[in-house]
Amino acid sequence: MPEWLARLPERARISGEPEAWLSTERPLVMVLDQRRASEASRELLGREGVHEHVPLFAATPLAPLLEAGPWCLRLEADSEAWRGGEALCRERRLGWCCQPPLNVAFADLIAHLQRLFVWADPQGGQSLVNLQDPAALTALLGSAEPVMLARILAPLGELATPTPQGRWQAWRDIEPGEASDASPRLTLDMEAALKAAPQAWFLAERLGLRLDEVDAAWLEGLAVLNRHGITRARHLDSLLPLLRQAGWREHRDIREALESAQPAWRKVKALRERMETLQAQDRDTLEWTM
Repeated sequence: MPEWLARLPERARISGEPEAWLSTERPLVMVLDQRRASEASRELLGREGVHEHVPLFAATPLAPLLEAGPWCLRLEADSEAWRGGEALCRERRLGWCCQPPLNVAFADLIAHLQRLFVWADPQGGQSLVNLQDPAALTALLGSAEPVMLARILAPLGELATPTPQGRWQAWRDIEPGEASDASPRLTLDMEAALKAAPQAWFLAERLGLRLDEVDAAWLEGLAVLNRHGITRARHLDSLLPLLRQAGWREHRDIREALESAQPAWRKVKALRERMETLQAQDRDTLEWTM
């Protein structure tokens, strides 16, 4: 299992209902990927309980992407707006929420979040991190070294992100003294985690597993399929039994099908036929040994 997935149980806990971690006595903050649900996000702004609304790319170098950029909302806890936003985040992976400490001003929190979208990368360039995506944020927090983890979390206070099963996970407190003023810089491990996050989320969601239960071999197999043009969810769904079968990539006919110039749907057809053959052989072997 990749190290960032293995760290998740140490850094976050499944919290169940939001009432398990949020305080109804102070407002909370929600980061929302409005681009993927623009109509629902606009409707949310008209609900009771919205105190402030800030497009996070405004007044930053990312301003040209403003219309597609995420929003930050300051909401009244247990309000109509909170309930609608909570459902969007949890059920549709459209964002996450936190309750900053009382000594963190909303403007300071906005500035902190804006600094976390562009990171120096190991290749000497800069990478845009989709911080509004719970999968990306989970990968970032799971792979960050302790000092950087503290730097990210300190102003956020109580942070909760959705899980692939549509629940909430609350991130554990970090001692403020461990925080650092170091500028955001991706390590190779963080970069790898961010690239693998969509595949890990897909597998956990489809197989009904926690992220830390996703096997590294399944992730590698899914990446192989993606590299050979098999990227549609319905195609990948049909090949999940193959991904979980040990040694499937070692079969010559599977390698030939993947490396062929055929369209993706023909590759999927060939792989499914081979998968059914392998499953039949496994059943025959089981019957013979019983």
